[in-house]
Parts: sequence; C-alpha cells; structure tokens
Amino acid sequence: MSRFTESFDTQALIRKGRRCYVRLMGRLHQVEILGVEDKTIWVSFHGEHYPVEGLGVDLEFHRELGYIAYHTRVVRGAEHSGDGLLLERSESIEECRHRQSWRVPTDIPVTVCIDASPRAYAAHMANLSTGGMAILSSAKLPLHASIAIQLDLPNQAGLELQGRVVYGKEGTALTTGPRQQYGIKFENLSKESSRAITYYLWGRIRESKPEALKELYPRSKVRRFSDPPG
Repeated sequence: MSRFTESFDTQALIRKGRRCYVRLMGRLHQVEILGVEDKTIWVSFHGEHYPVEGLGVDLEFHRELGYIAYHTRVVRGAEHSGDGLLLERSESIEECRHRQSWRVPTDIPVTVCIDASPRAYAAHMANLSTGGMAILSSAKLPLHASIAIQLDLPNQAGLELQGRVVYGKEGTALTTGPRQQYGIKFENLSKESSRAITYYLWGRIRESKPEALKELYPRSKVRRFSDPPG
C-alpha cells in the first residue's frame, strides 16, 4: 500500500448509519456507526469483553483504489455481545492506496527490532517489493510501530532497513507452528538499499515473469533484460 495524509471532510466521512470496518490487532470487523459526538464515536461490535480500554484502533472506509484509515482509541469496550464500542476521536486520517510496485514471493530469514530496542526477533520475509515487505514472526509487533530490519540478499549482505508496521494478521509459519503475518512499509530507504532491492526484484521478475516484462517493455526484445529500467 502507498500511504499519505490528505485533508478529508470528516463530517461526511464519520456519520451515523455509515458502515465501515474496525481494525483490531490486524483483523477487520465490519461495523456500523451508531452515534457521533464531538469527541467520541459509537460503533456496533459483536464481540464481548474486548477490546480493552486505551487500545488504539482504526476505522477503515474501503474504496476501489484503497481505503481511508481514521485513527481512534477505545474509551469503553464491549461488556456484552452487541454492546458496541465507544471510541475517542483523534481527527487523524490517512489515505492508503493499493501498491503500484512489483512484489515477489521470498523465503529469506530476517531479524527485526522494535523502536531500536536491543532485543532482536527472528522472522521470515514472505514477499518483497520496493515499498515494503511481508514477514512471518512469532513476535508481537504493534500496529504503526517503527522497526529496524536486518537481512541478507543474494546481491547484498548486511542490509539494514527502517520500516513501519502497517497491518498484521494471523498466518502460517514457513516452518512449524502459528505465527503472525505483518505488512511492513519501508521508511527513509537509502539509495544503496533501494538499488540492492531493485536489482534483486528485477532478477526474480526476469526469471519468473518474462512475458509480463515483454508487455511492459516491448523494446526489451533487443535489450535482453540485462539491467533494470531507469
């Protein structure tokens, strides 16, 4: 996903009767907005005794090209099934558009650290693009957390990257046992790191999707795909 902040008409977006999604711990729950006040939003919720007070959640309004994420915090969770959630308004909104870059599957071990913490967690990179990656790990990575990532690519060892957790959902480990799947968006990517990732991706795409490349770059019949475009 590409992500950027814009100005939105929150009154038109956050209104009674509108259906949207609540993202909790990486999972989406369809809800309806039941009431709107100056500082709070009341939405339907069919769970019970969850989520806890103070937990940060997003209201998501999905569209064809992506979705709008409205950041909130739980004021009161559901005490009984059907009670709904009372959320504190933040007026912080982001528009997230579907990715425009190539993404290739991988099976590469990586290590991650939360907010420059000295503790490192093992993970596997499930796929990679120039804008981010998906990883599988038993570590608990909070949504929107800033993380440091270390990995080795065949063409570049010892890459150190910065990223932010933009989604999380339960997945299956590449080895054994359940793990959490996270989507990571790169931040402050250096030219050297960007070039290493681009060359790696180009090589993988050239091997696995040569016909797609011919459609994108028809003149490459002469170039033989020896180098990435640009």
